[in-house]
Amino acid sequence: MNTNAAVDRAALSPSGAVMRPLVGLLHMARRKPLGAAGGLVIGLMVIAAIAAPLLAQRDPYFMDHSHPLQPPGLQFLLGTDNFGRDMFSRILYGARVSLFVGLLSVAVGSSAGGAIGLFSGHLGGRLDIVVQRFLDAMMSFPTIVLALAIMVGLGSSVTNVIIAIAIVEIPRVARIVRASALSVSRTEYVEAARAIGAPLSRLVLVHTLPNCVAPYLVYASAAVAHAMLIEATLGFLGLGSPPPTPSWGAMLAGAGGEFVEVAPWLAIFPGIALSLAIFGFNLLGDALRDILDPRLR
Repeated sequence: MNTNAAVDRAALSPSGAVMRPLVGLLHMARRKPLGAAGGLVIGLMVIAAIAAPLLAQRDPYFMDHSHPLQPPGLQFLLGTDNFGRDMFSRILYGARVSLFVGLLSVAVGSSAGGAIGLFSGHLGGRLDIVVQRFLDAMMSFPTIVLALAIMVGLGSSVTNVIIAIAIVEIPRVARIVRASALSVSRTEYVEAARAIGAPLSRLVLVHTLPNCVAPYLVYASAAVAHAMLIEATLGFLGLGSPPPTPSWGAMLAGAGGEFVEVAPWLAIFPGIALSLAIFGFNLLGDALRDILDPRLR
């Protein structure tokens, strides 16, 4: 107890300004160890993606036709694929594509959908009806069908994959945030603030938004994994990241599925990487929900 108090006093002192983020992370790790573990997994993956040129043993695009389908060993840590490309290097570089597509597409789609749902639920009336019918029309299409239609119109590239997944995510997060905003906007303290003449910006940003953070974070954390799977499906159908760009999903759906009986490592290692990313984002999202949701404090 004395140690914790000393750490808190050091963080509050002027010389401890640099330590405050570290102290906050330590508090989170102590309160939510599983969330900290998830954040650690995601952090390590991000570091591995950034440092891929330093960590990779070989060029991920180099085709060594003298060593196709080599099993994991000292020469090739995670084996090679059917073209003789080093799987360890491709998984490291694949983290760049998969994490970049997942994080950026969800950030764009969830932010846009969250803003739409927040104002639609708070304002209500005819605007809410029109917006919800438009979102219903978008959600009537299966996720992959809508993403495929967008990709057919835009063309195959990483940027277009991000745009397609972001558009797919908008109606789903909008409905989730709208439900929370609709409930909060009818509470007594919001009605009291509206009665004394509080501006719309204050009603939305100060009173409604904090109560919508929890479902937003939970959905966004799970949506990153969903976005990675959509990217994998698009890559399998030839509409995702153009080959030979490495990505976990493309490796899992391509050679990993074709040679699973003779070379199971082609599916096992990308699958482990994708599963760890999904698991990490889910744990981190649950921890952030418990910490930031005012109703759980």
